[in-house]
Amino acid sequence: MLFYQIGRSFGTASELFQLLFYLISYIVFLVSFHYFFMLILQWLVSCIIITNKRIIELKYVPFVIDDINHVELNKINEIEKVKHGIIKNFLNYGEVNIIIAGVKDNISFRYVRRPSKFVNLIEAIKLQKPLEKIDLKGIRANFGAKYSYLEK
Repeated sequence: MLFYQIGRSFGTASELFQLLFYLISYIVFLVSFHYFFMLILQWLVSCIIITNKRIIELKYVPFVIDDINHVELNKINEIEKVKHGIIKNFLNYGEVNIIIAGVKDNISFRYVRRPSKFVNLIEAIKLQKPLEKIDLKGIRANFGAKYSYLEK
């Protein structure tokens, strides 16, 4: 409705310009709606799996993205969390960067829920703490009733 009112303000003399404005605004709306839909779909389908030996990130959007990345826990040198912005701090989402010794690029996990607890979980697993002593509330961690956690 807003685009219709803006288009009408150009007057009747420039109907071609009015039509061009409608077309451009429609294309911008479709592209932004598609981008938002793809972000939501990626957020719902993708996941991060933490085992006692590695961290596996599965990124999947049908027909667009199909990536699998993994990091060995014993190669992790440093872990840092980044939460910049009002919305990320309000919703408690952030980015976790993993720095590996000898590798130029960092590995980043984006849109991690409660990144402080995620970093604490990775550090606890590196130190081989049992799962009962790790606070998993609020990070949507799933594990079975029977698990062989520290088997090598």
